[in-house]
Amino acid sequence: MPKAKKYTTRKYDGGDAYTWAIFRSADVKGTKDFICYGQARPVSTGMNQSEARHQCDKMNRAAEEAKPAIK
Repeated sequence: MPKAKKYTTRKYDGGDAYTWAIFRSADVKGTKDFICYGQARPVSTGMNQSEARHQCDKMNRAAEEAKPAIK
């Protein structure tokens, strides 16, 4: 069973390279385009695409490790 992602990256409110942000996946579910101000609240913003993906991966790994083990 694949791991559910808790966070995802999207282009956020701008056109330059540093307008990538990290959002909770549930907040932006179903959107494929960029997110405008007011559509969803970002967890972190002001990154380029590679920085955003790196931080998002770290956050998803940390969330997965913090999940309690099912007995």
